[in-house]
Amino acid sequence: MTDFLPEDGVGCHETGFTKTCRECVVTHRCRKWRQIIGTNPNTGEMINKWDCADSWMPLLTIENSQMQRQTGAAVESFRNEVMGRAAEAPQLASPEAPKQLNG
Repeated sequence: MTDFLPEDGVGCHETGFTKTCRECVVTHRCRKWRQIIGTNPNTGEMINKWDCADSWMPLLTIENSQMQRQTGAAVESFRNEVMGRAAEAPQLASPEAPKQLNG
C-alpha cells in the first residue's frame, strides 16, 4: 500500500528539481506532503488523498472563497433580523403599546 507516496519521477520544486518528491517524503524531509480528507468544492465528491501542499492550494482557495461567501450571507441575514427588530422596538416602547397588547 503506497497510495500515500508520490509517483516515481516527479521532481520536487522545493529542491530545484534535483530530488524527487518520493525521495523527500521517504526520508521524512518533506513538510509539504499532506493528506486531505473532505469534499471537493467543485464536484462534491469525497477526497482522501495525499499530495503536495502546493498542489492543494487552488482547491483550498476555492473552498475558502465558498466559506467566506456563506459567512457573508449569514452575517447579512443576521443584520437584517437585528434591523427588523430594532425598527419594532420604538413601537413597543410607546405609551399606547400596553393598550394595543391588551386590546
